[in-house]
Amino acid sequence: ETDMADSKMGDVELRKAMGYALDVEQVAETFYDGLRQRANAFIPPVFSSFHDASIEGYTYNPEKAIEILDAAGYADVDGDGLREDKAGQPLEIKLATMSGDDVAEQIAAFWLQNWEEVGLNVVFTDGRTIEFNSFYDRVGADDPEIDIFMGAWGVGSNPSPSGIYAHNASFNFSRYTSDSLKATLANIDSSESFDAEYRAEQFAAFEKELFDTAAVIPMTYRLELTAVNKRVASYTVDYADVDFDWNQVELISETAVK
Repeated sequence: ETDMADSKMGDVELRKAMGYALDVEQVAETFYDGLRQRANAFIPPVFSSFHDASIEGYTYNPEKAIEILDAAGYADVDGDGLREDKAGQPLEIKLATMSGDDVAEQIAAFWLQNWEEVGLNVVFTDGRTIEFNSFYDRVGADDPEIDIFMGAWGVGSNPSPSGIYAHNASFNFSRYTSDSLKATLANIDSSESFDAEYRAEQFAAFEKELFDTAAVIPMTYRLELTAVNKRVASYTVDYADVDFDWNQVELISETAVK
């Protein structure tokens, strides 16, 4: 493990400002027709027992982003509208994001514009978005041409974040860890977490650390639709329903329901 505090993205204030600069709400409404919503935290609302709705998260607040950057010493030294680093040297942040359709490309360009509006010079790694397989190869290999990246992840019926945020997890592409995070993740997966209240407390501690460090910034939750035939009863898609089993599913009509 390496302390990255002195690296380009090692300043927590810079990371927080970048979070507040993103107008996720507008993207969710305009580009996704409201079928996504800004994520305030990492455990999605479908896990109602563990989702912490009290966390405000990184709402769109460019004024706050500007205040944070000013206070942290990122000034526009040469007057070109873009901030230099705290030593007064040019600051260029390279973003890796996956290629997609025209809408995805527009969204990616929109994020760069958001950051430019608070004085940050963020550019695409290699000057363009990156093909899916190449993207994950390069992120996983800690490509030096990548300062930050945008990816996607999902959860199964168990929302434990260890598969992505444990210090030894192969999918911990953010590379963030700490002694407190290690302890919290161990607690989430411990036998003590058969107590739902205890587990919820540990999830809250996980959420707080990720929010405070801005090591990773959640962006959107997706709306998922599941079609179920009207001839079927007792089927549920509720992730919190741990008692559901396929042997409970019933076929209630011998003929198709019209």
